[in-house]
Amino acid sequence: MSFDRLQFIEPFRVEARERVQRINLGLLELEKDPGNIELLRNMMREAHSVKGTATMLGLQLIADVAHRMEDGLDRTLKGQLVLAADQFNCLFKCLDAVGRLVEGGLGEDIENGDRARIDELITETEEIFSAGSKDGGGGANDEIRMTKPEVSPADNPPTGEVNLTEDEIRRLASEGNPRPGVEKDKENKKQFEPLPVFTTGERTLRVDIDKLNTLMNISGELLISRTRLKELVQSLTEKTRKSKICGDPIVELVGRLKSVDEKIGRLTEELKLEVVSSRMVPISNLFNIFPRAMRDLAAERNKEISLEIRGEETELDKKLVDELKDPLLHLLRNAVDHGIEEAPERVRVNKPVAGKLTLSAFQRGGRVVIEVADDGRGVDLVRVRERVVEMDLASAGEVAGMADERVCRFLFTPGFTTRDTVSQVSGRGVGLDVVREKVTMLKGTVEISSRAGEGARFTIELPLTLAITECLLVEAGSEVMAIPSGRIDRTVRVNPGDIKKVEGEEAIAVEEVIIPLIRLRNLFGLPRKGIFEKQLLPVVVVEASGKKVGLLVDRLLAAREIVRKPICPPADSLPLIAGATILGSGRVSLILDVPSIVEAPGRLVMESALPAPASARVKTGRRTILLAEDTLSTAALEKNILESAGYLVVIARDGKEAIKKAGQERFDLVITDILMPGMDGFELTARLKKDTIYRNIPVIVVTTRGSDEDKRRGLQAGADAYILKSEFTSEGMLETIERLIG
Repeated sequence: MSFDRLQFIEPFRVEARERVQRINLGLLELEKDPGNIELLRNMMREAHSVKGTATMLGLQLIADVAHRMEDGLDRTLKGQLVLAADQFNCLFKCLDAVGRLVEGGLGEDIENGDRARIDELITETEEIFSAGSKDGGGGANDEIRMTKPEVSPADNPPTGEVNLTEDEIRRLASEGNPRPGVEKDKENKKQFEPLPVFTTGERTLRVDIDKLNTLMNISGELLISRTRLKELVQSLTEKTRKSKICGDPIVELVGRLKSVDEKIGRLTEELKLEVVSSRMVPISNLFNIFPRAMRDLAAERNKEISLEIRGEETELDKKLVDELKDPLLHLLRNAVDHGIEEAPERVRVNKPVAGKLTLSAFQRGGRVVIEVADDGRGVDLVRVRERVVEMDLASAGEVAGMADERVCRFLFTPGFTTRDTVSQVSGRGVGLDVVREKVTMLKGTVEISSRAGEGARFTIELPLTLAITECLLVEAGSEVMAIPSGRIDRTVRVNPGDIKKVEGEEAIAVEEVIIPLIRLRNLFGLPRKGIFEKQLLPVVVVEASGKKVGLLVDRLLAAREIVRKPICPPADSLPLIAGATILGSGRVSLILDVPSIVEAPGRLVMESALPAPASARVKTGRRTILLAEDTLSTAALEKNILESAGYLVVIARDGKEAIKKAGQERFDLVITDILMPGMDGFELTARLKKDTIYRNIPVIVVTTRGSDEDKRRGLQAGADAYILKSEFTSEGMLETIERLIG
């Protein structure tokens, strides 16, 4: 009988990719444990399977390379060969060659130069395996003689049909899928047992991802239609209940319709779960790529690396898995190049010679968290601060007053690098900004934390799937908007009187913590829908990157599972919007981009471009105090104390803003912190004391810095009082103010 070999090419590619990946992982384990006979036997079988199937399909170059691998592993298994570094490196080269051939033209359209390199690799493999023989491989009788099998045109046509007997086809299936021995231990069987491709009676079926995407879209449309049907049935039921003219037949018909609707709802939910489940794959499909890459990179950088993988069974949408390869590979390479020290340096600081890399994944609620951590030297914050100033991203004064966490975020700036030299791994300024861009595109966030001498940790947080999202629907003005439930911390109701002004922005207290408040209607410039007189206002507290913000909405509607739809240009460039969905009513609802909104409050405050002239600095009737403080909660506390005592308070977030506000209004007193971005309290005090308007205006320093040197600097700059936050009391502050301005 005859068969068209072309129909087997794509299944062979898929199978070969899996086998190459398993051999990669197996060789890495074998390198650590060369005496593992069962593992060695599995690797030999995998190479044999690649060779057998490639031979029967006429893919001779792949078969030749796999044959040399199989032969070397078989000789080792028989005790004729000892695997050392040279042999392992050669096996990895052969594996890379097979991988390139599988992903390319399978060797059928290979150019002469590439073919010559393959031939050189085959010769090199034979020589290295001969040199690794226990007897030295020097004898003529022990020489490994391997020649390419003679294949006639009839046996190996370039295209078209191959004539095989039924027995040969069975042998092809058997060689492509050998059954492991019964003595194989369970752990190795789970990790290395080949997946059947050509056998009959299979329980698995490979499906093109585009078909799954189409199925997901249809499921999404069904979910939308079902929601609409449910709303119509509820409306009809309510109207029937209230109507006095509907007889028993109509009531009975509505009841039956409601029953059908409930059944459709259950079936729709089951279908949705099955479709979503069909797209979920273990993240091990992605994680297993990295051990080999890190081995090669560590050797290239002359470092010892131990990569630990955790949570590889965590499942994620296949689209996300496919898109995460490059970002994670960059973070791992970055850790090896920037983070892990070389062996002498690690020994000097009492660390193990081998640097530890950890790649982990776990589920948190409806999101997946992926962490890349190392035990290296950590982020060089001194160098980062220098580069920030050199790249004119902030002034030296601003950088000096920034918290370490905020400084680390500059690493995600396009073009940012701390390296002075360029290597193949880093130093080109094409780096973490690309990681953040990709993660943001996947509706996720990425954060970095670091401690000097202890290492760094990158944390990526992503939704489980991009297709269907659970959201809270809210009303803002005339619009209905969707807030992803995974970003919601809680919902609260607040009295209008509890809304305070802090740093020129509205804020509320949630469990004694001051958080910014954003009126969603104002954020998007939406018109007010009617006139509302409410005792309590609904607020949705959202969280991203460890920060919380309250979103004040007009009304909380309902929790819904929605189907995320892309937004077409030019609307796709709208800020603060992550996508859109179609509600059961047919109207479009925008999905909020919570991480972008969380970063927005500080940018929403409009400031005057120029200070007012000196003649405009008028004094108000009540005594006014300028409070320069960059910590939101501290500013809110001090402001409440001062306003309770009858003072007017204006808040500035740093020294620069304080100078600007002092140029617009004359204050009776200035209170300042020391450590602030932009301009610290020492410089602010000195600048004010040089101004003829403020020369005699009292300045109080309130700070945590209590050294004699800091106190001396404050008084030399012109401060009239110096209060430590550790000794702060409202009575003490008010007494000091009363003494200075009466």
